[in-house]
Amino acid sequence: MAYKKGCIPWNKGLKGVQSGEKHPMYGKHHKEESKQILRDKLMGRPGYRHVKGSHFSCETEFKKRHIPISKGKTKADFPNLVNSGHKKGCIAWNKDLTMPDSCSKKLCDLQLELWKDPIYAKMMSDAHKGQKAWNKGLTKETDSRVKKGGENSREGHQRNWRDPVYIENQRVGRSILPNKPESLVKMITGEYFTGFKYTGDLSVIINGKNPDFVNEETKQIIEVYGDYWHDGEDPTDRAEIFAQAGYETCVIWENELQNLDHVIGKLKRFMRI
Repeated sequence: MAYKKGCIPWNKGLKGVQSGEKHPMYGKHHKEESKQILRDKLMGRPGYRHVKGSHFSCETEFKKRHIPISKGKTKADFPNLVNSGHKKGCIAWNKDLTMPDSCSKKLCDLQLELWKDPIYAKMMSDAHKGQKAWNKGLTKETDSRVKKGGENSREGHQRNWRDPVYIENQRVGRSILPNKPESLVKMITGEYFTGFKYTGDLSVIINGKNPDFVNEETKQIIEVYGDYWHDGEDPTDRAEIFAQAGYETCVIWENELQNLDHVIGKLKRFMRI
């Protein structure tokens, strides 16, 4: 394969990783039985022919400018073609195998170096211009793939937020601090209502959700909703999730904080004092 000027091959620097004595087949040979099994499996595949003492490969034929037998045809034209990667019940040869850290790091570093090259970056950008996303215009109601992808993403998201290690990594990595509306509510609770602790920094997760303020003694939660980020949301949905764990929820909207006396009265009613 020819590379454009200025582009670095993806496998540069990996030469010799599995060559010579490092190769798993070094000094070994296939038995005649194994060779016959391989021939039998290849028989019937498009373009395959075996002549004793000669070698044939699709790559060699392509280099000779021979036209592939499959050009312009589909899978339906080759009913005997075995596609082991998609055959039902077949297990991929690399299942449960992982790349050594040394090789993975080399590949990652090489990829990063590639994208530092302006010629390569422009070539990749131009190659993707005008391409239409496969799921553009599709919804979960009209396409099963979109629906399944959304369900898998939601399940994975919920599963992550039930993992203590994942939550701790997120908490440390984000270094979350109260925003302006939360800071006002924190000031009010600190002065008028004891027992509430700011937990919007992921320090508390209840049923996969992170509440803004929690009073563990009274089992009460205060949620602060920004007018922009939570526009159109129904607060009762989140309150029902917390209610399943035995918590009562009060929602304070950002626009309500323009009148602090109103917010204080609302919280007094919530706490029944």
